[in-house]
Order: sequence, then C-alpha cells, then structure tokens
Amino acid sequence: MNTKMNRWSHGSLLAATCVALLSLTACGGGGGSEAEEPAAALDPDLRRAPTAARSPLNAQTAATARWSAPTSLSLVPSSGSVLPNGKVLLWSADTPMGFGGSGRTYTTLFDPATNSASDRLVQETGHAMFCTGTTLLPDGRLLVNGGSDSAATSIYDLSSNSWTRGGNMNIPRGYQSNTLLQDGSVLTFGGSWSGGTGNKHGEVWSSGSGWRNLSGLRIDSTLTPDGPWGGDSHYWLVPAGNGKVLHPGPGVRMHWLDTSGSGAITYIGDRTDPSVQNGADGPSVAGSFVMYDVGRGLKTGGVHKLGQAARSNAYVIEFDKGVSVRKVADMAFQRVYQNSVVLPDGRVVLIGGQTFEAQFTDRDSVMSAEIWDPTTETFTTLPAAMSVPRNYHSIAMLMPDGRVMAAGGGLCGGCSANHADLQMLSPPYLFNADGSPAQRPVINTAPSTVRYGSVVNVAMSGPVTDFALVRMSSTTHTINNDQRRIPLLSADIGNNIYSLQIPSNPGWLLPGVWMLFAMDAKGVPSVAKLVSISADGLPLIQPVPSHHHL
Repeated sequence: MNTKMNRWSHGSLLAATCVALLSLTACGGGGGSEAEEPAAALDPDLRRAPTAARSPLNAQTAATARWSAPTSLSLVPSSGSVLPNGKVLLWSADTPMGFGGSGRTYTTLFDPATNSASDRLVQETGHAMFCTGTTLLPDGRLLVNGGSDSAATSIYDLSSNSWTRGGNMNIPRGYQSNTLLQDGSVLTFGGSWSGGTGNKHGEVWSSGSGWRNLSGLRIDSTLTPDGPWGGDSHYWLVPAGNGKVLHPGPGVRMHWLDTSGSGAITYIGDRTDPSVQNGADGPSVAGSFVMYDVGRGLKTGGVHKLGQAARSNAYVIEFDKGVSVRKVADMAFQRVYQNSVVLPDGRVVLIGGQTFEAQFTDRDSVMSAEIWDPTTETFTTLPAAMSVPRNYHSIAMLMPDGRVMAAGGGLCGGCSANHADLQMLSPPYLFNADGSPAQRPVINTAPSTVRYGSVVNVAMSGPVTDFALVRMSSTTHTINNDQRRIPLLSADIGNNIYSLQIPSNPGWLLPGVWMLFAMDAKGVPSVAKLVSISADGLPLIQPVPSHHHL
C-alpha cells in the first residue's frame, strides 16, 4: 500500500493524519466508498490552494486558452444557474430582450453537452425574476427572490422540472444579495432598486417556514455613497467557519453578519492594507469577490460611484482566523462589471467588464480575460480575446467539464449592447504547451453523497496529485455568492485509489451539490463528479465572538 500524501502535505502532523485516514479506509475495499467513522477536523490553514507547488502560469501556457464561437440564445441571460444535472438554467426578465414588466419570466435550459437550449416562459409563479437574489439550496432546488416583483419568491425543482411560488418576503426588495447559510437557510440583504428605498434589513428564508425578519441585522452601516438604490446593492456575502457571514464589500467597511436569533452586525474595519503605501481601498461598486480557498478571497476592481473610471486594484482578504487585508498586484486592466470565476486549481479567471462604468453600452469593453494565480498573486492576460463584450447584465460560471461559460450583457430592448448568446472559455489547463488537448484524468468511481467529517475513497484512471470541491452556483449581475472552492486533503492508498478527507465545518463546506475535481501533476483537471454534501445530521456551528486584525 502506498501511503504517500499529496505534495501539499504539511510535515509530521499530516503524516499522522495520513495514518489515521488509511486506518479508516484500509477495510473499505475499492473506490467510491465512504468510511463509516468521521475523521478528525483539521485546521483550515492546512488545506491551502494546491497551485503553490506548481509552475506559475506564464505567457506560453496562457496562449493555449481559447474561446468557442458564440452560441445564439433566444434571450439575454442576465441570470443563470448550473444545475445538478450539469445543464444550465438561464433567464432574462419579463421579455427576452428587455425588462420593465411583471408577472412572468423568459427562461432557457442550455445543455453544454449538445450546445443546444430549450425555451420556457414561466408564468405560474407570477414573478418577473429580474434583479433578484439567487441561491442554490442544499437539495438542488433553486431559490429566486425579489426583483421586478419585489416581494415574490420562486423555487425551481429540477427533479420535477417545475416552478412553484414561495412565501413573500417581509421586506420587498430588488438588487439585493443572497447567500446560503450553514444550516441550509438563506440570508437576503439590501436591495432598494425595487420595493421602496431604504431599510432593506436582513431576513432569512427556511424551508417549511418561509421568511423571518432579523431585526438586529440592519443595513445602515453597510451603505455605500452610491445612493439611493445603488448604496445597498449586490453585497458580497461569504459564510465562514465561525458560523457567521463575512461582508467584505462592495462598500469599504467590512462586517460580520450574525443570523442567529434576531441577528446582529459587527464592524470589522475598513478594507485596507496598512502595511503598504496607497493600501487603502475605496467603495468598489460592481467589483467582484470570490473565495478561492478556505477563508481566503480575492477582491477585484469596481468603481467608487457609478459613472466613474474603474479600478484595477486587487486585494486578498483572509478570514479564517480573524480578518486581514493584503493588497496584491493590480490587474492588467481596469474593470467594472467583470465576472470572477474560481477554477478547480485555485486560480481565478476574470472575464469582461469595462474600464469606465456605463450601462447598456459596449464602450470601453475589456475583451481579454485574466487569470490570477494564488502562487504568485499576480494576473496573466489570456491572449485569446472574446468576440462578444460582457458588461452590465453579463454572467459567468464554471462548468463541470472545467470550461467557463460567459453569457449575456445588455438586456436593454433593442439597443446594440444586447448580447443574446454565450461563449465557452477553455482555460490553459485543458491544453498541452503546444496547444493540443491535454489528456485528462478520469474519476472512475466516487460517492454521490458524503457526510461531514467523513473519509471517502475515489478511484481514478491514473495517478493524480490533488482534489478540490467547487460549489455549484447561481449568479446575477456578476454576483455569485454561491461559488467557493475547498481543496481536499488526500492520500494515495494504491491502485489509483485515493482517500479524501471531507471537511467537518459546514460554515466552509456549505450543504448542497459540489463539483469534485481531481488534478494531475501538470494541473490538468478531470471532468467533475457531482457530489452532494448531505445536510442530514448537519454539525451546526455556534457563532463565536468576532476577532479581527487589520
């Protein structure tokens, strides 16, 4: 039996952990099984992005990336969700090419395997699902709330291909943000675009009981200068291992949001790096944030107020042990309305946006994507450019096959900035240095459902070096609070069977459907196996006192 740990192991502690893993799995037989006993939780600092041991991205490898030709759609997709069957649900508003009405939503279901889509007009919920909150629930259903019909809640069930109307929110809202919570409930926050201006305090949805106001989770201290409705729009909401939700922006003031009881909000500090000159960030309206590793996120771009030049700055925010902010190298381009997508290897690709904020126009479009590498904390521009701008009302999401979909932009009636289409980016990790397709590892067997803190066996087609989970996601207006990446500790137990430790903390590993990727020594990812992190017997976290250091 080969007891070699992956090359991102950390000394004797993980060697001891490996022995524990092997003792649990030695009687487990072949791949695709789950150990009966839970494994001990590990400090999240020991689960770091595996790219640290790989060659940094360079100009030669970046040049292998390529975009597909555009695929035409029947609508402008301003919102979307990757579903547990690998298909992608896309939707516009009450009309295919614009918005402004109520009571219905134009949708299309896109199949990446066949590059085809089937259209559907959703009228049964009486909900124009534009400028909404979006959340993938633990059971694979999709929750969509607010927007043009500002109090409404609609739920899509893939298993029955049906839409149903949920209970109304207590506070009508649009342009708000959602996030799933550790117990499977949903927080919604902000949203003065519709349903009246101001006082868009927090509320939580739970299956079976609907929406509950959080009187202590008030919006006031989070507002940006871009009022009236822009000041409480599109928050970055990031559940953490302490049982709370990090609010790192887009305003410069960062907070911990506590959703227990009647709710509470605690100011952490401003988003600034005091260790460097010009380390202070400002409000970053329509910028982006993504959690690329346990308790680590990348913030990029945005504007101080609408109608201004975009920023090119970037920050790493660490929030696994308190909160700290570190300014890193700038992007190659100023960007606003860009989409940030975390990749299986821990890198982050930035797609689209403009150098100067303006809605419903292709002016000042950034056509080249950039990839941020956590090893070097620098950006590399991909020479291959998109053929279609992706600005306001565009979206981007990671596909289970490792490609990235970029779609939409516009939704402005008959304007020239309407883009009723999508393109697929094939990142450099899918190619050899000469541009030929890389041979990809294959996950032969893996469990479809796993428990928190368990150890599972995965059978591979050949040797690999590491594994990561990336959560299935839903997005609108470049806000994707569903996506996050968790690298996994693994042990090679022989015959191309690997033992993986599933984290025990649901604050990091939110319940629901995740994409399990395996990567070889060159960083080439497998096609993902979809794995459900079971909410049954969920080990709930009691929120702990907030600590921070800036």
